[in-house]
Amino acid sequence: MKKLANELIDDFSDKEYAHSYMESYVNAEIAAQIKVLREDRGFTQEQLAELAGMKQERVSALEDVDYDAWTVKTLRKLARAYDVHLQVRFVPFSQGILDVTNLSRGRLQVVSRKDDLREFVRHELVNPDGQWKPIDTKGLPKLVVKSIRGPIEPSNNWQRLAA
Repeated sequence: MKKLANELIDDFSDKEYAHSYMESYVNAEIAAQIKVLREDRGFTQEQLAELAGMKQERVSALEDVDYDAWTVKTLRKLARAYDVHLQVRFVPFSQGILDVTNLSRGRLQVVSRKDDLREFVRHELVNPDGQWKPIDTKGLPKLVVKSIRGPIEPSNNWQRLAA
């Protein structure tokens, strides 16, 4: 994976290439996540379409990695159908490279709101310096809070994120 990251760092010196690559990657990732979540919940395309208020053909198109006409409105419908939170945000390209190199089915899976909150409520939270974090991290992913100023520079001590 480090080889891929290094290749992307070099390739991303070309702004047009970097944006085109990441746009294609995001399209493929969204399509894959829609399918992974649907399969994890045991939904057919027809069942998901009914829950999201759309037609089965639309769900089929959304699961196509070449689809590129995403709207936040449509993604919100799917988030409700899956009972998950939709988050849309801007990130540095270094985060995109990490996303590409760490893509796995496990990273696309998201538990439903009900299951998530049932587990989350078991953890006591504290607010040091204005940031909430769990005290009892058993069962939750490890939280690492870092302040990043500017792009992340690659080094030998990069660690692969847990799936």
